[in-house]
Amino acid sequence: MTVVAAAGLVAVALCGCGGSGSGDRTATARDGIRASVGTYVSALAKHDAARACNVVTTAYWSATAVELVAQLHSKTYADLPGESCRQGLQRLFSGSEGSASVAKFAVSDLHVKDGVATAHLTLGKSTSDGSVANARFVKTPNGTWQIDCCTGSQLSKRPPGLPG
Repeated sequence: MTVVAAAGLVAVALCGCGGSGSGDRTATARDGIRASVGTYVSALAKHDAARACNVVTTAYWSATAVELVAQLHSKTYADLPGESCRQGLQRLFSGSEGSASVAKFAVSDLHVKDGVATAHLTLGKSTSDGSVANARFVKTPNGTWQIDCCTGSQLSKRPPGLPG
């Protein structure tokens, strides 16, 4: 598998991870979450590791890196989970050019409680399929929503609803 394909896997891994809801708080969260997912997808397409890593948690990157190593079957990337998000993505992106094409995504079934949100995230199509939550987002102290879950090994721990 090429490095370009590996970068594509990072974007696809995001789907292993949303929006509807009522109230200003939910609308504000939905806008922030959509902005963060949009930043992530766009940054991956443009090979901008710094921007991509600003909107994901360390836990999300770690799970994504483990999943990438499993899918790449290459000793070259065996130590990827030990690298920071920025270092790992820069390494994956090296030697290939970014794309002008950004994948479409949809955020649906959004539920917000305090600084945690769950939603269903669909990548590659813009309609909700009514599935259960497969993504968790956390709000940072500066108000940015970060992708916190779910990809790779995190899928078995996918949130059935809001964390307690």
